[in-house]
Amino acid sequence: MADLRADEFDRQRRVADQMLSAHAVLAERYERRASGLTLLTMALSVVATGVAFISGQPDAHIGPFSARVQVWVGVLTCVIFFLSIVDLQVEWRRKAWSHGEAARRLADLKAKYRHGIREGDVVHSDLDLHSEYERAMDAVGALRVTIKDAQFNKLKARHWRKVEISKRISARPQRPRLLHRVDILREGLGDPPAKS
Repeated sequence: MADLRADEFDRQRRVADQMLSAHAVLAERYERRASGLTLLTMALSVVATGVAFISGQPDAHIGPFSARVQVWVGVLTCVIFFLSIVDLQVEWRRKAWSHGEAARRLADLKAKYRHGIREGDVVHSDLDLHSEYERAMDAVGALRVTIKDAQFNKLKARHWRKVEISKRISARPQRPRLLHRVDILREGLGDPPAKS
């Protein structure tokens, strides 16, 4: 049985939970962007293919613009090529996977903290939670996935809003979630969390 000071247990659990929220949000954000870019590229490819099969008309009109069919096909293929280069440069799919993998590792770590039994200023566990924490943080670090400074405070605030909404929903489940959000906007968050 491994022991951990209660304040260190709380700090590690809070950091893991906050990082889990941040990485999950970023994974979803990058996955949406990657999917949107892929769908846009595919839609333009379908349009370019359709325009290429227009026969019998030397000119095609798109809105106020009129040009030869070959020009429209050329423009569309250039746009598709540009979007493919953007996709290679921004690497949204890879970022989504990396943040998703970090979130999975942190979710596994968070689940291990449920094994802790608090007795006064000490938390007992069959697992060595400090070693599990260090191992998970090393694994997340090895993914080379970072949270930019410009994003950190927004993600941290979003995490604490999520925690506050969860508490309010648990206390008053019959009240609609939207009204809980309005209350938080009006009243602000409860007591500030301990420093992490």
